[in-house]
Amino acid sequence: MGLTTLCLIHCLLTPFVILFLPAASAFFTDELENILVLVIVPIALAGFFPTWLRHKNPKLVLTFLAGMSLMALSQVFLHPQAHYGEDGVTLAGVFEISGVFAGAVLMSWATFKNSRHTHVCHNPQHDHSHDPV
Repeated sequence: MGLTTLCLIHCLLTPFVILFLPAASAFFTDELENILVLVIVPIALAGFFPTWLRHKNPKLVLTFLAGMSLMALSQVFLHPQAHYGEDGVTLAGVFEISGVFAGAVLMSWATFKNSRHTHVCHNPQHDHSHDPV
């Protein structure tokens, strides 16, 4: 969840940093964005699935996979067409930022709900009926 949040913050702040701090724009490169996505996906999978396997809530796994797919597909297919520069942000750039942001939010929410579901079910007072989360 931490890396997904870090990616979310990076994606939200990058356009503003590039606009207001041109000297810092060298840090926010295409390579950094690609590395973040490549690192987040396996770590998110490793953090989500071990706890998900205890209860196998289909809504949570579908939400998690939808978020991961949205984030990865936005980065892979929309990023090459996105241009952030003197001419402003292109429509592809808006969709890329929105897709990565929405994907990160979905992944974070599913991971949070999965964690809460696991902790509730360890509670001895819980009836273990496994109501949908």
